[in-house]
Amino acid sequence: MAKTIVGLFDTFAHAQSAVNDLVTAGFNRDDISVVANNASGEFGSHDTDGGGINVSQGAGDAVKGAAKGGLFGGLTGLAAAVALALVPGIGPIAAIGPLAAFFGGATLGATAGGVLGGLTGLGVPEADAHYYAEGVRRGGTLVTVHADESRASEATMILNRYNAVDIGKRGEAYRSSGFSGYAETAPHYTPEQIQAERSMYATPITGTTSRM
Repeated sequence: MAKTIVGLFDTFAHAQSAVNDLVTAGFNRDDISVVANNASGEFGSHDTDGGGINVSQGAGDAVKGAAKGGLFGGLTGLAAAVALALVPGIGPIAAIGPLAAFFGGATLGATAGGVLGGLTGLGVPEADAHYYAEGVRRGGTLVTVHADESRASEATMILNRYNAVDIGKRGEAYRSSGFSGYAETAPHYTPEQIQAERSMYATPITGTTSRM
């Protein structure tokens, strides 16, 4: 039996390292998804004037759209196109892998519930899905891997190695500041707000299992 393992990362660099280790360890690249907040436009441009998005049509375009610092182009073996979308409650996101199907080709407002629907559709409990969606809203990067149950612990260990968020503790932190659930009507975080949020949880990439 297969199950979906999820990791939320405060920086794309941590997520990128985790994905590359998953692929190196032999996990199927087609079963790996990455969803990243794109408020700063690192991964490509969104056609906000026309109410739509730009979606790269192939690996070459995906790499061009992710040229700054490598970014999506630096994900080992993930050559599929990067979908760019405007998600209610989150704002601009970039996605690759199975979860990208919930955003690819969408127009502004058409991806309502996309993150929640995508996660719950992969078997993630709805309560946790709310925290993961909120984490992306606040600037985080989400990684999911659909793995055989016999390798679930290995996948979890790899995600934890690169400081995957303890979603229980992070959920408590969100609730302590008034969070009661992911809301599509919530204002989008600005790049400045995202930077401030990330600075609260900044950790170096160590390559060792984090204490959670």
